[in-house]
Order: sequence, then C-alpha cells, then structure tokens
Amino acid sequence: MIRHISYSLKTAAMVVALLALCMFQQEVSGQVQLQSGDRYELIHAGFGLSTRGLPVYVGVEQTLDRHLSAALMASFQSYGENGATGSWTHQYFGLGLQGNYHFVEWAPEDLDLFAGLTLGWYAHRYKWAGVGAAPGNYGGNAIGGFQLAGQLGARYHLDDWIIMAQLNGGLLLSGFLVGLSFPL
Repeated sequence: MIRHISYSLKTAAMVVALLALCMFQQEVSGQVQLQSGDRYELIHAGFGLSTRGLPVYVGVEQTLDRHLSAALMASFQSYGENGATGSWTHQYFGLGLQGNYHFVEWAPEDLDLFAGLTLGWYAHRYKWAGVGAAPGNYGGNAIGGFQLAGQLGARYHLDDWIIMAQLNGGLLLSGFLVGLSFPL
C-alpha cells in the first residue's frame, strides 16, 4: 500500500512539474494570437484516466494542410497491485505517431474537432516485491509491442490558452486525456 501511494505521489509530482513547465512556455508564447482557421505547430502536455494508473503525456503536432495533422506523442504511467503475499509495481512507457483529420467546416470559430489513428509502441516493466518467488508467469522482464488505436478529440481556444480533451481507445493511453496545447 505504501509503495502504491509512493508511486501515486511521484506521478502527481511529475504532473505538477510538467504543468509548471507548460505555464512557463505559455508566458514565452503569450504573444501568439490564434485566429479561426489558422493552424500552428503545437506542443501538448497533460494527464488522463486509465485502468493502468494515471497517464502523463507530451506531444508535438505539425500541421500538414488545412484538414490534416501529424503528431508524435509520448506517455508514462505507473501503478501497483497488492496481494496476500506481496505486491507488483508496473511502469508503462509509450511512443505513438498520430494522424488526425480536423473538421474545420463543422466547428465553431474557437473549437477544433478532430479524429484520427495512432500507431504506438509501448514497453511494460514490472517488479515483484513480496515473500518468495513471484506467482504465476511473471518474471520481471520488460515486455512491449505495437498497437493501433483511434481517437476523437477537441481543442478549445480560450484567449492564449488552448485546452485539449481527447478520447482514446486501443492503446495504453486508453481512456480520456485532458491537457493544454501551446503554439511553438
């Protein structure tokens, strides 16, 4: 239980530090004015909800044309499982290449609606902390692989802030992501 709380505190501290860095970035890029229909290269940062802990993510997005964009996303999440004879700690790291279609004609002036696909790679590291040998087939080695996922999302432009929400399915980032986007 204490290890789980420790990992939760570490994850929360990482989120706070990431958001603090994002606030600094906002001060630097505060002169950039977003206008309806304009697209900029963006940096994304935020956190999400998942069955595997609290994902923290960052990304960089490049506009390809009025409707298409590509992004490179990275995520990290950690959580623990407790049992009668010990506990497991799990850590996930993921990298993904996203492609999004932006529904420019459908959205109001300050709203960017998008949908797309992500091809992602992930690594999973786990460790047994308990009495005796680890139960089951877990050996403590890292595992991983490639996955394909879909996403739906929206970004709302509020003055110099861009608030992003995204619903993902099929990746380790599965669940709901909330974050901020900043023009480069």
